[in-house]
Amino acid sequence: MLICLAFLALILTPNELGACLFCIEEPENFLHPYLIEGLVEVYLQRQ
Repeated sequence: MLICLAFLALILTPNELGACLFCIEEPENFLHPYLIEGLVEVYLQRQ
């Protein structure tokens, strides 16, 4: 759960506070597949 919250914080950080590019290596090692789908949906809505 902590990993999921860290990814959400990275995705939802305002542009002026965060980096314009971020990479997440092998998220499938730490997250349930449904959580990965949810993170992708949140990311796509943010765009």
